[in-house]
Amino acid sequence: MLAEIGAVVARVRTRRGLSLTDLAKHIQGEETILARLEAGEPGVTTTQLDDLAQALDLDPQCLRRGEERVRPSLTVFLRHEGMQDFQDVDRAVLDGAIEQARILHELGVMLHESNDVWPGASFKRAEAPHDSFDAAAKHGYQLAIELRKFWGLPIEPLEDLRAIVEERLGIAILVRQLSTRATCAVKVCDDAAIVLSGGTRGAARVRGAIAHELCHILHDPDHEGVHVVLDPEHDRSTHANEQRARAFAAELLLPRAGLNRLLGVPRNVREQLVARDLVIAAMDRYGTSWPITANHLCNREFIDLELRVWLEALDAHVLSSSWSVSLPPVHGPSQLVEQRTTRAHERALITDGEARSALGIEAIDPLPWVAAR
Repeated sequence: MLAEIGAVVARVRTRRGLSLTDLAKHIQGEETILARLEAGEPGVTTTQLDDLAQALDLDPQCLRRGEERVRPSLTVFLRHEGMQDFQDVDRAVLDGAIEQARILHELGVMLHESNDVWPGASFKRAEAPHDSFDAAAKHGYQLAIELRKFWGLPIEPLEDLRAIVEERLGIAILVRQLSTRATCAVKVCDDAAIVLSGGTRGAARVRGAIAHELCHILHDPDHEGVHVVLDPEHDRSTHANEQRARAFAAELLLPRAGLNRLLGVPRNVREQLVARDLVIAAMDRYGTSWPITANHLCNREFIDLELRVWLEALDAHVLSSSWSVSLPPVHGPSQLVEQRTTRAHERALITDGEARSALGIEAIDPLPWVAAR
């Protein structure tokens, strides 16, 4: 295998016109290490191999297998009102997120724990319809209903949404310090990740952010390269995609069929106190934020639209502490990556070095399960 890896490195380095000295700077190592690698001799670490892949724009997992494959470019879904969601300094963070998504997928294949593939007819990435003012929202509602049906959870609260999304759809969920307060959805080919800002607080906000970005990953058309979309008023297609994601998130978290059972038939209530109590009941049942719940109940005709502004200003209820979302630490690996890495290592399917690489820890640090003994 070392001979194949060395041949790939030598071939790509030569093609790019890089000397051994140039490339050695990227791995913080000596030229002799690279020379030995290109000759098929041992001495390079898995961390240095990953650094080489980064420097040569190669897929790191393929390089470890002695295969040459160009690292695909990111697609970044950014549609959050008028704020700037992406800055260049976050590019490395999002590259790392995609790497976690790749690792999650590869470990799943290795352990025969492949994720579900949603077979629904509407599971197609396309611009949201915008032939009428509510077409995108209606599409979002339908997509959320189909996903819940596929999961076999038509009306139940989605308690640990992080676990459901990672385990059922294979989308890595990470927490990182970003330059903006936005949450990002990133995707390359079939690998995808949701990156929550380290400043995101509260279970309701986290659940809403995950559900929102999930719609972008599953349904927005993707493009090679960094895909930056603001929200210009004249671009109805872009606006429609964001509208669809908001409706999808609300319906995924607050399914109308479940609300019917909880609150009764929608009747556009006009009494303020009755409306407030409906919002509180739905929040407590489904673990959603006040703004999402109030807006959704208005849009789904449980509460008259004339009360929307009053309800938005009220924000009068806080979820109980029983609602929580299991999230990894800031800058830590995805929880499912950590779990699968542990299982793969226990079955001797990966080496210590590969486990450390998957978890993003240094070669001198002990593996988590060793340190815990």
